[in-house]
Amino acid sequence: MYLPFTSFTLCNGITVGTSYEDVIAIMGAPTDEYVSEDSEYGYRTATYDANDEIYANSINFTFMNGVVNDIEIVNYE
Repeated sequence: MYLPFTSFTLCNGITVGTSYEDVIAIMGAPTDEYVSEDSEYGYRTATYDANDEIYANSINFTFMNGVVNDIEIVNYE
């Protein structure tokens, strides 16, 4: 379900609209990163995982045009 009025801020200050540079400054280098060379919207992702090879505990940021537009938190325990 999409709720356009829903927003939240992570305890470190990251929220939708935070720049890629600010996320890297706060979180450090991502565990995994993808940058689309074909996207006219500057699509990229940055994943941070809890040192488990299956990404059972991770946070994934999706960026469009250099800012966060999606945050996914995964915790499979």
